[in-house]
Amino acid sequence: ERLKPLNEALLMSAPEGAALTSGEHLQMTATKNVAISAGGDISTGVMGNMAALAGEKLGLFARTGQLSLKSGEGPVEAQAQNGNMRLFAEKKLTISSASDISFAGKKRITLIGGGGYLRLEAGKVEYGTTATYLRKVRRTMAAGAVSMPVKAATGGGICLSCLMKAAMNGNAFVIRGES
Repeated sequence: ERLKPLNEALLMSAPEGAALTSGEHLQMTATKNVAISAGGDISTGVMGNMAALAGEKLGLFARTGQLSLKSGEGPVEAQAQNGNMRLFAEKKLTISSASDISFAGKKRITLIGGGGYLRLEAGKVEYGTTATYLRKVRRTMAAGAVSMPVKAATGGGICLSCLMKAAMNGNAFVIRGES
């Protein structure tokens, strides 16, 4: 009877450090929340794949330092599968490539800056400005009409039914297509 309140919680304390280790698997699961806090750094490393999945929102925030997403060899892909995507910088936004840059919009592309704009829509090119339009060219040439099809970027999405099933079962990992 005296030990009954101790059945409701597990408290571990070690002034110099603590470790959890397993030869095979280690899982943390809670029906409500899992919180991890550190006064210094948190480092996570894996030899295989790593996934961060959320049923609603996922945020990354660096208060004073740099936020960086890098890939050593493979491509970096960002998708808004059912909504808009925005890039914003309070100061300068730079997009650069060591090779080519392609902008594709199925309906239109509009570049706006300094009061002027360039719009590409329905096979037409439209320039607009409230100031001077200056062309610096050696030669202007005209040719027959031609178009280029828009190649839609597609990718493997998240299996939402797998994610929701894993969350309801309290699983820490989701394997795509597993029922």
